Amino acid sequence: MSDSDSETAQVPSEPDSDSETPPENSKAAQWFREEEDFTIYGVPPEIFERDRKAYQPKAVCIGPFFREWRHRGHLEVMQQYKWECTKRLMPKKDTREKCLTEMKELEASVRQKYSEKFPKIISDDFARMLMLDGCFLLHLLRRYAPGPEEPKSGHKEAKLLVGRMQIWELVRYDLLLLQNQIPFCVIQRLHEFLYPDDSNTNLVDCAINFFSSLRPCRKLKQSRFYIQVKDVHHLLHLIYSSLLPCPKYGTSSSGPKSSRRWIPSATELQLAGMNFKRRESANGFLSFLDVKFSDGVMEIPKIKVHDYSTTFFRNLIAWEQCFPRTECHVTAYAFFMNFLINTEKDMRLLHLKEILIDLTTVDKDKGATHFFSRLCNEVGNNKNYLGKLFSDVMDYHDTPLNKWRAELNEKYFKSPLTIISLTAGAIALPLSVASNIKNIFF
Repeated sequence: MSDSDSETAQVPSEPDSDSETPPENSKAAQWFREEEDFTIYGVPPEIFERDRKAYQPKAVCIGPFFREWRHRGHLEVMQQYKWECTKRLMPKKDTREKCLTEMKELEASVRQKYSEKFPKIISDDFARMLMLDGCFLLHLLRRYAPGPEEPKSGHKEAKLLVGRMQIWELVRYDLLLLQNQIPFCVIQRLHEFLYPDDSNTNLVDCAINFFSSLRPCRKLKQSRFYIQVKDVHHLLHLIYSSLLPCPKYGTSSSGPKSSRRWIPSATELQLAGMNFKRRESANGFLSFLDVKFSDGVMEIPKIKVHDYSTTFFRNLIAWEQCFPRTECHVTAYAFFMNFLINTEKDMRLLHLKEILIDLTTVDKDKGATHFFSRLCNEVGNNKNYLGKLFSDVMDYHDTPLNKWRAELNEKYFKSPLTIISLTAGAIALPLSVASNIKNIFF
């Protein structure tokens, strides 16, 4: 792929219509596809053009989509570091040669997982790319194996990356770009090749720990994450799956299909008598997707919007738009929040309820108030796990009493001056009546 090619999105091919349906007895199976289907896609052009930088790496290139970017100035240092990781894991040349053979055995199946063919990348280069990228990720994830000690960056990393001490935060988000992935089976194969006797290290746990600053969901006292290593397609898929309501521990607002596809803004709903409340975790598990509505109270888990949130959410949504068997939960959530937040007043309401926290420092004028509206541009929303919630909210809003309450609040209690005038009038009226009675009888 040339530099000019990398500036354009890759259009995914049609999925295999004959793929086998996941086992019905596996509740998590609906989030996973069979191995012969594409799992790593180019971002669709209409989505890519809305915000190109959100889908392009800033610190490290992984996989074939950005292969030609690897030696660009701002990415070169991490490319050198990949060699350091590979040599550290495999000090002997003959071990590296055996590893290349292992990667060549995987090449055919790995290529099938990409929506592009990459014919210009010859077999040797493709295998070498898998080895370098895989060793980099394996070395990184193993440092985050669960244990009493905190992960250590190591002296060589500090020397190599001097002047860019915050690079690991950039790396975290780069590793969650849709086009910046290699199949998770490559990392697992390398782990089995290099550590054949290590049955204690679970790479899913390591990855969850590495991305802990993004708060992927897990039950607090759960030693192993509920997704098995063999079911993980790549790192973005893993973190996406960890954010979904846990089949065993979580609850969902999903329900019967509904034609409701819109709800009023937060301030309008408040005028109709609805209360907003930050939803707290139950049994140690809570996803920001777990929105709840009952008896006039909307409970929404807290979510923080910061400078990298756009990249994170855009790639989650791009994954949903490409992967045919997702329920598009993040997309539906973005539309839900976009409906609630139309103005600064809506944003202020959710902020005061400690639901939406704006931590953006760049483009502050385009912060959390317009965050979700930008995410919804050029994005389809045919599936909505919040359909039942939308119906319940509109049923509540459209009752005669609540509609009258909303109209009354809008007309008479929206402005503080109007409230003061009405209060003064309410006080003055009985005084005036009393005065008139006094004049009549006395």
